[in-house]
Amino acid sequence: MIELKRLHQIAVLAETRSFVRAAKMLGISQPSLSRSIQELERQLGLLLFNRGSAQISPTEICMTILEKGKEIQKHSKELSELIRQKKLMETGHVSLGTGLYAKHTLMDAVISRFAATFPSVRLDLNLCNWTVYRELLNDRKIDLFVGEADDETPDPLFCYHYLRRQQGYIVVRRNHPLTRIIDLTFEHVAEYPLASTKVPQRLFRHFPTSASLGEVDTKSAIFDPHFEGYLWEDMVTIVTNTDAVTFGAPTSISRYGGQLVCLDILLPWLHTNGAIVWRADTGPSPEVGALIEITRAVDETIQSQFEEWIP
Repeated sequence: MIELKRLHQIAVLAETRSFVRAAKMLGISQPSLSRSIQELERQLGLLLFNRGSAQISPTEICMTILEKGKEIQKHSKELSELIRQKKLMETGHVSLGTGLYAKHTLMDAVISRFAATFPSVRLDLNLCNWTVYRELLNDRKIDLFVGEADDETPDPLFCYHYLRRQQGYIVVRRNHPLTRIIDLTFEHVAEYPLASTKVPQRLFRHFPTSASLGEVDTKSAIFDPHFEGYLWEDMVTIVTNTDAVTFGAPTSISRYGGQLVCLDILLPWLHTNGAIVWRADTGPSPEVGALIEITRAVDETIQSQFEEWIP
């Protein structure tokens, strides 16, 4: 059996046709290379190189060995890479950024599955404003963002995998005054304060100009809600104890024992525009790549949990 080290030596020697040049490329002395090749020839009982006065040349059997050896070297590299990635997955670290609505509709299930599959990988979760995810990725403060990615033109610095669009609903406390209106419109809803993250222009352009929901930040063209927050539990507390409204889905409120309800009003423009986003320059590490794949898989299977999806 030919060791990979010696297979590499005869490949370099066959290419350079010189013990001196081959030894220099291999980083060993010329006598050491000569002894190694002679020992291999002795073990095989075959002549691998014709040694002339001017230069050496590989024999026919040497060329056959090298041709077969290419596949062996390929598999060896693949195995080394697999081992390298396995080691990384045992000691790795992922910094994940996610928005409010992605966290409680998607990422709780993703994080649970990732932690169960890769228990040795450290996962830092950063709940962040969707308006700053590009800055966080650029500064390498997070490796991956999952949430609202409301870019009119995708940034070439990043890779995007867009998630399924989920229909949103207006969520209020049980017995809220809005639940007693028969012909409910969004104009009725807009008379109450909004508890939410910052709202992108694609949504707030549908708000009435006289809305009590919050106000537009004219500098950034982003809507600041009356109550701004990035934890779903905070939104629930505010909505349960005040007349504020928030955005959500039936699955968002199912765990609260009827304290919250979705209003009977369908607003086609009220939907998520989520994506998985990571830097394009370096590509995802094995740990980040695994988290991306799990997020995509969960997003594919979670569809049945929602009442309505926008195609």
